[in-house]
Amino acid sequence: MDGALKYLIFVVLGSEFVLQISAQKYELTDAEGNFYSPGYPIGYPNNLNVEWLIRLPNDTHRVFLRFTQFSTHNNNDYVRVRDGNNSSPIVWTLSGKQSAGAYVLDVLSSGHELHVQFVTDASVGASGFYADYYSATGEEELIAFHGKFTSPNFPANYTNNDFRLWVIRRPVDYDVIMFKFSSLETEACCDNVEVRTETGILGTYAGAVQPLPAFTIFNSDMIVRLHADRMVGAKGFSADYVFGKHYNVDRNVGEILSENYPGDYSNMLVEQWRIQVLDPSKAKIHLLFRDFKTESVHDVLQIFDGSDENAPLIGNHSGSTIPPQYVSSGKFLFLRFTTDVGVTRTGFVIRHEAVAADFELPPMRFRFSFHIN
Repeated sequence: MDGALKYLIFVVLGSEFVLQISAQKYELTDAEGNFYSPGYPIGYPNNLNVEWLIRLPNDTHRVFLRFTQFSTHNNNDYVRVRDGNNSSPIVWTLSGKQSAGAYVLDVLSSGHELHVQFVTDASVGASGFYADYYSATGEEELIAFHGKFTSPNFPANYTNNDFRLWVIRRPVDYDVIMFKFSSLETEACCDNVEVRTETGILGTYAGAVQPLPAFTIFNSDMIVRLHADRMVGAKGFSADYVFGKHYNVDRNVGEILSENYPGDYSNMLVEQWRIQVLDPSKAKIHLLFRDFKTESVHDVLQIFDGSDENAPLIGNHSGSTIPPQYVSSGKFLFLRFTTDVGVTRTGFVIRHEAVAADFELPPMRFRFSFHIN
């Protein structure tokens, strides 16, 4: 690594001489780059104290740091990240081993400097870490109940040499984010859009993307990142999100009511119910609608025969017609109610009951009316 300041100390142990690297200091001043622990990926030496100061050339930008690989002797060997220089506050301390396929850490500085320190003891080592950093040109925090956002200049081409973040921050009263792209196109070879949560990357996309990705996120904020190189651009993306509420239902018998029932539900509403049978003597779930009034076509209740939206869709209802009864094929049903920005109505009441494996729907009852001239 260029620009390193290395301090070498000879330590006498009995009759042997041991070469100990007590301190190494590096200053990284490019707009983007990478660095790694000494010896990576074979393994780092003992008794290290290595520091990297990332100082971006543009002091209006912020450092985006990503650890892509990480394995150290847990608790004994660690990495400290400071928001600024070596005297700034510590924002993260990392130690241990990254699980296969797991996500390590992203850090965004408050200014144009970020300090990383790697310290090891005299005992067991490991493979170490690998990290990338970028010059982030901007971050936008999205906290409105629902919204739409786009890449810069959309639908015209985004700016070259750009690294930009959008953070969708979930309010404390909501545990679901529903997110979808309405348009997504980047330079296929060299630019990309990444979507991630607090715990992992959901997808990285480049080129003219079809089908357009959509996500339902539980109990996490969400980050969308655009990375553009210095060359050809494209129109970028347009995306929509809305916050929602999720309910776990595990009572044998009960009722599910839409928001505010019997008053009108809200616009741009997302409500989800995951119904589960816990009673070992029961095997299925029976649904019976007692009331149902939504805006036709636009405010929709979906019923999935399983534990989430990836299960088979068995019901899709809107309007004022009472839906039929449903019986699940197993111990889960998943319900999702979504509304638009137009008309609202009173919603619905649904009775749910855990039933035996041999349960069958009761026969339909018909009402006849006669008119005699």
